[in-house]
Amino acid sequence: MHSPSLHGAVKRSIASFVLSVFFFAGFATPDAMAAAAPVSRLKLLTSSVELFYGSAVSKTYATAFSGVPLRARGAVGLAYSLKALQGWEENPKWNTPVTRGQAIRVLFALAQISPDTPSRAPFDDLQGPDVPLADRAVKWGMIAPLTPGHFGWERTLEATELPLLLQELEKQLIFPLHTPTPRAAPAVTKERRKRPERSTAPPVSRNRGTPKKTITVDAPVDATARLKPQPLPKSDLLSAIWGLIQAKYLYLDKIDDTEAGYALAEKMMSLLDDPYSTFLRPSSASSFQQQLQGELSGIGAQVEIHPQGGVLVVSPLAGSPALKAGVQPGDRITHVDGVSILELDLQKGVEKIRGPIGSTVTLTIERNGSTIEIKVVRAKITLPEIEVSLQDSVLVIKLYQFGERTVRDLNALLAKGMEQKPTGVVLDLRNNPGGLLDAAVSVLGHFLPENSIAAKIRSRNSTREEHTEGEPVIPNNLPVVIIVNKGSASASEIVAGALQDLKRATVLGLQTFGKGTVQEVVQFSTGESAKLTTGEWLTPNGRSIQKVGVTPDVKMEEEKVGSRDEWLLRAIDIVKAKTR
Repeated sequence: MHSPSLHGAVKRSIASFVLSVFFFAGFATPDAMAAAAPVSRLKLLTSSVELFYGSAVSKTYATAFSGVPLRARGAVGLAYSLKALQGWEENPKWNTPVTRGQAIRVLFALAQISPDTPSRAPFDDLQGPDVPLADRAVKWGMIAPLTPGHFGWERTLEATELPLLLQELEKQLIFPLHTPTPRAAPAVTKERRKRPERSTAPPVSRNRGTPKKTITVDAPVDATARLKPQPLPKSDLLSAIWGLIQAKYLYLDKIDDTEAGYALAEKMMSLLDDPYSTFLRPSSASSFQQQLQGELSGIGAQVEIHPQGGVLVVSPLAGSPALKAGVQPGDRITHVDGVSILELDLQKGVEKIRGPIGSTVTLTIERNGSTIEIKVVRAKITLPEIEVSLQDSVLVIKLYQFGERTVRDLNALLAKGMEQKPTGVVLDLRNNPGGLLDAAVSVLGHFLPENSIAAKIRSRNSTREEHTEGEPVIPNNLPVVIIVNKGSASASEIVAGALQDLKRATVLGLQTFGKGTVQEVVQFSTGESAKLTTGEWLTPNGRSIQKVGVTPDVKMEEEKVGSRDEWLLRAIDIVKAKTR
């Protein structure tokens, strides 16, 4: 499934947090006292500014604030220039403890980062502009919420928490940062002069060894991401080869630098041997975003790279030219207009299949050991994404994919459908290839009690849970049947697996596709994207779907083309039988 993480399309990464309270019969030990010590305003500013901007700021920035130690005046002046003091100007008491929320506000202001607002508020104690700050801090592992639904924004920041905040932020940024233009500090009320205090800010540990020679990869990402480039493997060798080509290659004028860079990026992603981790050139990145918005062009099929080469059809999309021409889930496309695509990567294979609207493409397909040819007329289509109807007193919900419109529109459509007093619900996910994790969780929230586990996401370092929000639109006493087939993948499997685990629905149809990994999409400011597998999702009971799929409770035979939808009629019969 796709999840544009850094843009709100892939979602929260909530680390676990255990709050331990110790009681002592006598005095607390020195270590315990240090752990509980709060972080002051001064300590936060000096530690973070020194890390982000280096010591030179003391010579550039000055402050008219009172009570600031000499060595900290540059840090305070720079923080003021970046509007990071959050109202402290009126009450400049620098030894005042800061809260976790204040610390996060200051750090992101100093780092000149404005995170995107998530599609739904992840914590019950946050609202407004604090929501994206907390969401990004948790995603980057800077700080853990007190509970999965409560951040603890107003809790005092402890000394043991500050190093982790800085350490994890340092992994994401390129230091030193560009220093802002100094602005004049505000006039302050004169008060009795105090002796400068000694700063208690601990030095930030930094690796200042001999720097390695690396190739600088100029890939300016979206300003909200600020990803930190890492040294390339064999960077000296790669740099030397590129330098040799530039210096001596006879046909240098035939080299397209952009093409060379894209080819290296595509090769790097292909070495992961993961069909869901890909580099997208600007045209492909644009098409991917259009797909999430419900707009598609070409033959209208969700595809991935086949393990033995060629393109594997995950699902022909409803109403698409591919479906009308007879393309089926599991088909392996080996040739396009008679030309083999077995040696091409997914992007180049898809480019061969696409073409001008109205043109015809001949696909050579392997299916169940046989080879067939199917002609498909290319077209541009807009998926309806959601259809809700009442059939024989049963509310039938057809979801074509899990996109932005699912999150935005489904609630109102279901509420209107419930006004017709249905006796049950059929959720049709046939040939639904998936989409956004948020959309899957949103759909589940219409069927399950608030705060139910929708899925578990296992990443490299932790496992977190996605929970539903709000009261369900579909009452718990209404029976539900879900229809799935081999084209039901990703977010469809999240929904079917969760409702099956929690005994909320009967699953009818065929074994689903088996797409159980989670991808994040990083959008680069130059138009490219990188889609990377970052986790695996499990059902609420901990079942893995990857390469397995969801097993139906009621198994059906392969669908046959005809005027009657036998599967839907069977699902409606099951719903009505449960109400008798």
